[in-house]
Amino acid sequence: AADLSGKAVGSQLGSAGAQVAKKFDEMLKAQGKPGFTDIKLYEHYPEAYADLVTKRLDGVVNSMSTLMVVMQQQKGLFKQVGGIQDIKAWVGMAFRKDDEAFQKLVNDEFSAMKKSGELTALQAKWFGATFATPDSMPDTLP
Repeated sequence: AADLSGKAVGSQLGSAGAQVAKKFDEMLKAQGKPGFTDIKLYEHYPEAYADLVTKRLDGVVNSMSTLMVVMQQQKGLFKQVGGIQDIKAWVGMAFRKDDEAFQKLVNDEFSAMKKSGELTALQAKWFGATFATPDSMPDTLP
């Protein structure tokens, strides 16, 4: 990701990707590197990918799971570059506090899918790759 120093990146306005891009830019500058020439913020990610294709951007900062879907849908057009941040994060689901039965149902189903290998198969189908998932809620969230 340090290779993007001196180049323009984009992300979605108000997204985690926008925050990560800003922090990484600050880190590059603290290391004496030029940082990004621009962090362009878009209303929607597809606009950023369009600018990446037309070379108005050099990179787009987004979550790995979303990038995997984009790359699966548009094979050979993009590549992933790691190293922009080291936070492990997972997609979550919010439940009403009083609906413990539904929360248990969903957690049990995900556990069963993980144990049977179905979750891994779905990751491969939709993301084009597989990745580790936690067995329980992490103690510390990013």
